Amino acid sequence: MKNRYIEISKSRLSQFEEQIPWGEINRVIEFGSSYGDTLESIGIKNNIKKLIGFDQQKPQSSKITFYKEDLNQIKLKKYNKQLKDGDLFLFLDTLEHLLNPVEFVKNLSSIQKKGSYLIISCPNFKSIRMLFAYIKGQLPKEKYGYFDETHLHWFTEVQLKNILQDLGYHIDKIKFIYSKNKLLRLVQKIFPSRLTIQFLIVAKKN
Repeated sequence: MKNRYIEISKSRLSQFEEQIPWGEINRVIEFGSSYGDTLESIGIKNNIKKLIGFDQQKPQSSKITFYKEDLNQIKLKKYNKQLKDGDLFLFLDTLEHLLNPVEFVKNLSSIQKKGSYLIISCPNFKSIRMLFAYIKGQLPKEKYGYFDETHLHWFTEVQLKNILQDLGYHIDKIKFIYSKNKLLRLVQKIFPSRLTIQFLIVAKKN
């Protein structure tokens, strides 16, 4: 199946690289790895050799160990050996596509070792853009982007923070993703929880 995000699934490393102590990271695992741009960037920039991707689309880099899996069907215990030594787990715009995202993370948390990191980025349900659509009684379905037709769940940063804390994670950082447009970015910084359309959480397993 052709990956529908091939043009917009470039490396996301810049969004979280300052929050991770890379000297402590030896194995990085990404769920929804797409063409592997983020994993490849991590490997090159931080000299990390153990890179693992789970998706239905094979990464372009041969340096990524790839497991072809439908994340809604995957049995995580099957990969206990690969997952238990993970130092950093990535869900970059992936959680909202899962049938049961909370159960998925719960199952992962039972395998994750203490001190390992979890990074999740999601569309921001608290954004004014979503609020207006909700008030009008219209949640449009679009092929790509914020109102992606394959989005099954919506989260706020507070909701996801509480879910992760209940599952045994410590929240290190909640970060709103700003626009690349300088003027819009200045406006967003006034009230980020309402004016940005995406947030990112860095959590650590207790």
